[in-house]
Amino acid sequence: MDILSIILILGIVQGFFVGILLLTKRSPHKIANRIAGFLYFSFSLSIVHFVCVRLNLYGRYPAVIGIFFPVTFLFGPLIYLYIYRLIHKREYSLKEYLLHLTPFIVINILMFPIYLQPNAVKLARFSAESINNESPFDLVISLIQIAQLAIYIYYCMKEIGAYRKKLPGTVANMEKIKLTYLYVGFYFFFIIFGFTLVLIVLVFLGLQTGKAYLDWMPILVPMAIYVTGYFTLRQDELADVSFIDEMKEKTGKSTNQSVEYTGQKEMLIEKMGKEKYYLNNALSIQLLADAVGLTLHELSRLINEGFHENFYDFVNRYRVEDAKQMLRDSKYGNLTILAIAEEAGFNSKSAFNAAFKKHTGMTPTEYRKFPLTKVA
Repeated sequence: MDILSIILILGIVQGFFVGILLLTKRSPHKIANRIAGFLYFSFSLSIVHFVCVRLNLYGRYPAVIGIFFPVTFLFGPLIYLYIYRLIHKREYSLKEYLLHLTPFIVINILMFPIYLQPNAVKLARFSAESINNESPFDLVISLIQIAQLAIYIYYCMKEIGAYRKKLPGTVANMEKIKLTYLYVGFYFFFIIFGFTLVLIVLVFLGLQTGKAYLDWMPILVPMAIYVTGYFTLRQDELADVSFIDEMKEKTGKSTNQSVEYTGQKEMLIEKMGKEKYYLNNALSIQLLADAVGLTLHELSRLINEGFHENFYDFVNRYRVEDAKQMLRDSKYGNLTILAIAEEAGFNSKSAFNAAFKKHTGMTPTEYRKFPLTKVA
């Protein structure tokens, strides 16, 4: 057994291990985690083929030839269903699941005649000599597979982009809500399927690429499982932004109704000033709504239409004002910029610097050094 075979087997084990952990993980995202669990199972099953080829297991068990190929058509749908469920927290109907799984079902139907072929025919089809002589059917199916995944990744990126735009209306600190693991996963898919596409093009140009495929895929796919599995298990709970869409549906086009918010504005200003909710670095719009006795929708509209800000800027404006006082107060002269940021409710120095410059036009360091008489 060579080193690549060992890497492949470890990748398979890792994929199943991550999948089991996600299926059994206690989390508000139970359904999303289950979908991710099945996604990692499909990753593992897809590279069983490479182990079978490298260790000549097809020669001993020809009945399993071809059965692992269709699982690659689960990648795109499962990734999309995972992200959609994670962000929207909406239940999918059986009909919707089946719709996304249609390509997987169709490819299994197309492969069914191959499953029924005699073992000798299947062995000849997947022999070492045939690796570099892919049939037109194989090439077309591979192109469909790449196109399907590309479409799903495109819509996944759209969902993530829309989610990131809604975050400032939901949380006051966005540093902990990291989607790094999703982007890392997409980068790996771009590399893996981009590499596959290049090999297919080279086949059409008359070059043999089967050996390159078998040499490199055993490195790329397990690496993707290791890295994305690590990030997926460490991902913190995402903020719920679904209420923003619900609010838009209920209220329609937003209008300026700041006059009717006069009493509520005064109440919110008083609460924020006296009780300093903004110092809570885990503050969310739901927590603030509960604290001031408003519904989520009422508070969101109050901030958006009454103050003409999103929740993120509204809270950070109070934090910046607090930080400005500390930066000018000799009592805090021995504190670092990071310490002042944390005292004011920020989670990171970078977020503090960005918010401070947005509200004052200068960095905290510049503000501390600037003559007091020239600071607005």
